[in-house]
Amino acid sequence: MEHLVSPDVLYGISGFCVGVLVGMTGVGGGSLMTPLLILLFGVHPTTAVGTDLLFAASTKATGTIVHAAARTVDWMRTTNKKAVASSSAVETSVEECPGQQSLQPPATRMEVRPSPEWPPEPVPAIATTAVPAP
Repeated sequence: MEHLVSPDVLYGISGFCVGVLVGMTGVGGGSLMTPLLILLFGVHPTTAVGTDLLFAASTKATGTIVHAAARTVDWMRTTNKKAVASSSAVETSVEECPGQQSLQPPATRMEVRPSPEWPPEPVPAIATTAVPAP
């Protein structure tokens, strides 16, 4: 059975639709296009994700070069924000890994203690009347 529409046309239409949705919502194209490739076109998931990562890396690198050449990037501000975000992420991931030792010395770790009101006083039960089943 022959296709009624060429796969190239379907790729183009789906790319256009994803582009419109990205433009309207600001959602990343990979989060829309990757499932579309897997579910609609039958592309193997590894290939779809790899294609998305390659495309994202190349467009981000090109955008960085273009904006750097046009001097539209405040590098000091960008670097400071990235440093703060990265250090917070590393600290959070280290603190939340069970079974691994912390990078912080023991004297600076925050100690969690129960509050003096713990456990709370029991709440009195609400009186109810039993209704016999029909």
